[in-house]
Amino acid sequence: MAPLLDLDEDLGRGLTPALYEQVRRWLVVPVWSLRRGQWAAALEPADMMGLLVLDGVITRSVSLGRNAYPELLGAGDLLRPWQPHPHPGPLSVQVEWQVIEPSRVAVLDRRFGGLVCRWPEVVDELVGRAQRRADELDLHMAIAQLPLIELRLLGVLWHIAGRWGVETPEGVHLPVRLTHAVLAALVLGRRSSTSRALTSLRRRGLLTHVQDGWILHGEPPRELHTLSRTGRRALGD
Repeated sequence: MAPLLDLDEDLGRGLTPALYEQVRRWLVVPVWSLRRGQWAAALEPADMMGLLVLDGVITRSVSLGRNAYPELLGAGDLLRPWQPHPHPGPLSVQVEWQVIEPSRVAVLDRRFGGLVCRWPEVVDELVGRAQRRADELDLHMAIAQLPLIELRLLGVLWHIAGRWGVETPEGVHLPVRLTHAVLAALVLGRRSSTSRALTSLRRRGLLTHVQDGWILHGEPPRELHTLSRTGRRALGD
């Protein structure tokens, strides 16, 4: 158990100092630690409003048959794992969860729901988090439509680095274990072609694979759509 504002200070940025202390005392939530690997989120919806990711990286993969698209989730994202289907309909949709990097989540239970409505500033922040998650997914899908797989990979990796990347003398360190299979799914490519594209990017000095993730070198590509028109010359050929 911990005060929610100690775990995520930004949720209280719309509060006055007096209200901030009040919220901190009242909004105390359970915290779960999640190990790396498949996550079977067996929860009882009647007792839960949702989960708020505090740190780490989790994927939510939605599949129709063998093809799955992973959504990367991290600090600040709201989850409701007991809702496997985005929309009711005739299609058979499967959802799987995997913890890519060890994570912690705050449990927003019914007690939390009964209290948080007293402070609309906090509710507004939570609604903003839900909208941000939708915007992030839209951007990932836009990147996945670029014609060159090398550019799609650069776009996805630099976008992810904007959230989890750390500046180092060697470049931007992305400490997330994204396998070739996960990257292939993110860019809507085959695993074999994705591996070849990653090898090509490494040879060009744009990317390095390290034990705990990746290092991006140089500057992020600012105009992916423009670069896609210039072919491989945009990537250093």
